[in-house]
Amino acid sequence: MRLKGPRLRFLSRAFLAAVVCYLAACGGNQRYRMNLPLENHVDGELREAVALVENERAPNWERKAGAFRKYVFQTSLSGQSPTALEPEVMARYHRIAAKQWRRVRRGSYSVSYRTKFQGKPVLHQVTAGVIDIPFETFRTNWYIPSEWGHSLADYLGGSLVIDRKDPRGRTLLQRERMVLGTPWYAIGAPDLDMSKYELVDYKANQVQVSWQVSASANRSVLVDVGYLRLCRYVYEGREQTLVLFNSVHRIDPGWLGGLTPGLVEDNLRQAFRDHIANYRKIAARIMRRLSVDGTATS
Repeated sequence: MRLKGPRLRFLSRAFLAAVVCYLAACGGNQRYRMNLPLENHVDGELREAVALVENERAPNWERKAGAFRKYVFQTSLSGQSPTALEPEVMARYHRIAAKQWRRVRRGSYSVSYRTKFQGKPVLHQVTAGVIDIPFETFRTNWYIPSEWGHSLADYLGGSLVIDRKDPRGRTLLQRERMVLGTPWYAIGAPDLDMSKYELVDYKANQVQVSWQVSASANRSVLVDVGYLRLCRYVYEGREQTLVLFNSVHRIDPGWLGGLTPGLVEDNLRQAFRDHIANYRKIAARIMRRLSVDGTATS
């Protein structure tokens, strides 16, 4: 069978990404070498942790208006049916969801709150945005498993090792070390150095990368569990890509962040909006290139 068109581009990019990742892990980036051991049986623990994140809700959402808005965003994004609500409350739910989705389509929208995860205090953030590129075009021209991390805002370096693939050569399990620049408020804190186990799941119109940080060489990241989901999104007949980050975090905030916790929370939401903005720039470059090549799709 001859490979051509999108399939050939996808396989060639996947092969190139694998070569780059191999070189990085084997000395291409000496400063941030991989520091996690191979663990082929992390799937169950990682999926359980990510499920806790997925199903966690803003505290007191039934009684507080602000928490209810966060609950609306969490459930409407994940496609989960809301808990049985009174008709007037359900009507309010749909009004709020419609307003939030308008903001997602205009760029991005983010909510966050303080909670506990496995007994530890954390910040939970949920951020989503729409990118103006068909999902199939995006994932065939940008290999999500290996490129999602080093395309984040403030990325300084890292390494990645692919440990398991499916029969089609797609990444299923990998270890990734990434270092992100210290938030501006984190005076006295080191750069965010985190090493994660990552699972990649594929559906017809969706790719999800789930992660759990298991090591931090400089102890800058204490808790970091969540997922990135990219999927097909159609609005008014136009195909685009929906980007969703859902995760819990606890980092070394430095002395200023320790004194101003609200600042830490605001910056966390902005950081994930910046990640989506970076992806949007990448998508725009892909569409420009495809337009020049005469292969862009709408």
